[in-house]
Amino acid sequence: MVIPEDRTISPYTGWTRAHWDAIHGHIVQAVFRYASPRRAFIHFPIDRTSVYGRRSDGMEGFIRSFMFNGPFLYHSRDGSMHINGECYPIAEFYHQGLVNGTNPKGPEYWNGIRHYFQAIVESAGLSINLFLSKHLIWDDLSNKEKQNVAHYLYRVGRCRPYPNNWLLMTAIIHATLKRLGMRYDEKRMMRCIEKTDRLYIGDGLYRDGKRGGFDYYNAFVFHPYLLLWCMINPDTPDALFEKFKKRTREFLHHYKHLFTANGSFVPFGRTLVCRSATVGIFPLAEFFGCSDVPQGQARRICSGNLKYFHQKGAFHEEGYINLGYHKRLPSLIEFYTGPQSPLWMGIAWWACLFPPQHSFWNVPEEPLEVEKNDYVHVLPTAGVIISGKKRSGHILFSGPLTHPVIGKKYAQMYYSSHFGMEVRKIDGSYCYDNCLAEKTGTSGYVLRRSCLSLNAAYDRFFALSYPLGYRFPLNIVSTYLLFKDNLVVRIHRIQLQRMATLVEGGPALGFEKAFPACLTGDDWTYAQAEGKTLFLKNLYGWDKIVQPQPWDTDGQGSNLLNVSSVVPCLVKEPREKKSYLLISACAAEPELLTHASLNAAVADVRVSEGLVMITFSDGEQFLTQTGEVQSLDMSVNHQQITGNVVYARIPGDGKGGNVLHERTAPSKKKIRAVDVLSARIYRYLAGLKIKEGL
Repeated sequence: MVIPEDRTISPYTGWTRAHWDAIHGHIVQAVFRYASPRRAFIHFPIDRTSVYGRRSDGMEGFIRSFMFNGPFLYHSRDGSMHINGECYPIAEFYHQGLVNGTNPKGPEYWNGIRHYFQAIVESAGLSINLFLSKHLIWDDLSNKEKQNVAHYLYRVGRCRPYPNNWLLMTAIIHATLKRLGMRYDEKRMMRCIEKTDRLYIGDGLYRDGKRGGFDYYNAFVFHPYLLLWCMINPDTPDALFEKFKKRTREFLHHYKHLFTANGSFVPFGRTLVCRSATVGIFPLAEFFGCSDVPQGQARRICSGNLKYFHQKGAFHEEGYINLGYHKRLPSLIEFYTGPQSPLWMGIAWWACLFPPQHSFWNVPEEPLEVEKNDYVHVLPTAGVIISGKKRSGHILFSGPLTHPVIGKKYAQMYYSSHFGMEVRKIDGSYCYDNCLAEKTGTSGYVLRRSCLSLNAAYDRFFALSYPLGYRFPLNIVSTYLLFKDNLVVRIHRIQLQRMATLVEGGPALGFEKAFPACLTGDDWTYAQAEGKTLFLKNLYGWDKIVQPQPWDTDGQGSNLLNVSSVVPCLVKEPREKKSYLLISACAAEPELLTHASLNAAVADVRVSEGLVMITFSDGEQFLTQTGEVQSLDMSVNHQQITGNVVYARIPGDGKGGNVLHERTAPSKKKIRAVDVLSARIYRYLAGLKIKEGL
C-alpha cells in the first residue's frame, strides 16, 4: 500500500477512500486474471473445492466479485475503471459473464438449481448487484438474454432454502424479479419474509434458524438483506420498512461495542473467512438513514477493520483473498467454503455507495467505544455481555451461542478480541480452549453444546444451562460467569448421569516466535508471551491443573490469530455419579500482569450446598445460588439480602451493588432428552446432505 495516510481526516487509521479504491483495483485485476474464457466463472489458484463442487465455486467467485463492483457501477456512467493507466471494462465483464452463466445451452452455464444448494445464496447476491447496476447491465441485455437471466433466477428462487438466513436469499431473488418486471412468486417471497421475522429474538438480533443461535450473519445477511429487500421490492409497506430500520438501529447500538482499537473485532461463529464483511452494515444503515452511529465512528470502524486485515496478510500478492483469517489457515474453513468464498468481503464496499465527495468519506474519524472508556454492555433479552477496556483495547463477548452442525466456534464460554480460539481438529477432536469438555479416550474431547437455556444475563453476570455433548444419559451443566476487573470467575454445577473425566481449558495464549514463559503453583498456572498474560486458578472442586501446553505440534497452524499457541487446563476425575460444583478464575489480557496480583485477586471462596460466595481482594462480595433457588436472609457487606436471590454483588463499602431475584430473571427451560435427541437427529441428517452434495 503506497498511498500516503491522511492523519487530518483520519486521525486513527490514516486511511481514506483512496486506500479502499486501491484494494478494490487489486481485486479487480485478480478477477480479470483468473476469470474463465466466457467470464462466468472465477477460479483462484487455491487447492480447495467446497462440498458444492468446482462449478458452483466458480459461479460463487463471479457473483461475489460482483459485490465489490456493484456499488462502483451504481455511480458509474460507462462502467469502466482505470487502474495503473489500464482500462478495465467492469460492466462489460459482468454483462458477458451473466449472459453465459444463465445460458442453458452454453458451456459455462451455472446450473446448480437444486434444493438447499449454494446457487440460492449466490443468486441473491447477483440480484442485489444486478439491481444496483441496472442502467449498465440489465438495460443493455437483449430480450432473450433477459429471459434467460430471469428464468434462471426464478428457478433458483423456487428451490427450498435452509430455514435460516437463506430465507432472505429467496426473498431477494423474487423482489428483484418483481422490480425488473419479470415472473416472480409473491406468496413465496412474503412467506420467507414472515419466517425470517419470526427468527427475531430482541436486542436487534436474529436467531440463525430455529435450532441455531446468533452470530455475524446478523451483520452479513439479516439486517442488510432486509433493508435491501425493502428497497428493491416496490410494494414494501412503510410500517414494515420502519420496523426493520428500527431493529437495525438497535443492532448497531450494541454491535459497535465489538470493534477494538487495533481494527479487529471479537471473532466467533462460522464464515470468519469473510472478515470485513462484518462492517458492511455500518455504511448500508447510513445509506438507508437508520444508523445512530456517527459517520466518523462508522468510517473509523470500517477503515480500521480493512486496514487490520490488509496488514495481517489477508490479501495475496496476486490480488485474491487468502482462505483463512489473517493469512492462510485451512483449519478455519467450513465444508461449504470454496476458494472464492472470501470475496463476500466485498460487502464492506457498500461504503462505496457513497461517492468520494460524500460526508461519510470526509468527516473526521471519531473514536471507537472502547477508545472512549471502559464499559460493560448488556443485552438482557438475547443474553449477551460485552465488556471493553480502554487501556488495552481488549473486548470480551459472552452469549448463548450454538449451532446444530458446526460446534467448536460456538462452544467457548466467552470470546476475546486478542486471544484467538483453536480451530483445528487433531485426531478427530477439537481443543478444549476456553471450553468445558468431556475427555474421551486418551486424547479426544467432546465440547459440543446444544439445547441451551439462558438463565440470566445481568450486569457482569451470565448463567446458562445445557447438556454437554449428545451421549445418553445426559450430563447437564449449569455454567455461571462472573466478570471482575481482569478476572473471569467460572462456576459449573454438573449433574453427572454418566461417568466422564471433565476438562476446563483457559483461553489459548497465542505467540509468533518465542515460546511463552510459564510458572505453575499448587492450584494455579501462569504464562506470558509477547506482551500478553494468561492465568488460570482452581478455586474449588477441580482435582489438578495442567500448565499451558501446545495443541498444534506439527506447525500446520490451529490458532485463529497466531502462528502457535499454548492452552492450560483444569481436570476433574469423578469417582461417582452425583452433582459436582467446580469453580475457577481465569485472566487473559493483552498486557503484562504479575501472577502475584492475579493470585491474590480472590480473597475467599465459600460453598454451602448450592450457595457460592466469593470475596475479592478489594472487599467486593459476590453470591449466587447454583441449585434450586432458596429464600435467603443474610447480610453481605452490611447490606441485607432477602428473598429468592439468584445473584448479588455488593462493593466492599456496602454502597450500591446489584441484586437479581428469581422473579426478574429469564425463565429456565427444562432440558429434555427428547430435545437433545432431536438435535442429534438434525445434525445427522444435515451431515447426510453434506455428504451427498445436497
